[in-house]
Amino acid sequence: MTFGSHSPVMLSHQRSLWNIARQITGVLLLIAIAVIHLAIVPVGLHLATYLGVLFVIDCVGAVVAAGWIAWSDDRVGWTIGDVIAGGSLLGYVFSRTFGLPALHRLPWQSPNGLLSLVLEAIVVVLALTVLVPFSSPALRR
Repeated sequence: MTFGSHSPVMLSHQRSLWNIARQITGVLLLIAIAVIHLAIVPVGLHLATYLGVLFVIDCVGAVVAAGWIAWSDDRVGWTIGDVIAGGSLLGYVFSRTFGLPALHRLPWQSPNGLLSLVLEAIVVVLALTVLVPFSSPALRR
């Protein structure tokens, strides 16, 4: 057993730190996404009832994913988080490019929307690090 930069002990420790950092970051980002969507539920309900309902579903889903990831940091929680964040991201882009049923295309300049878009993209990337098998040459040694 060696303790060099590519030793099994160091790689295990690095993966542990990465997992903890990813878990904490994911939980915090999902909570932020939930808060942002909760704040815009009234606007969504005013624009189109289904949009407000989707914001509520997004909020609940983000809280469930954050709780699941905080509790067990497993694939199920990250899958929920990926679906919620990815779906929200796609919904935002579609609502600004093609428009949604019963709505005209919405403006891109919404500060909450742009912030949420960035947070959702980060959650999707973090989730993919859990859901997609990854192996670097250094980790195979």
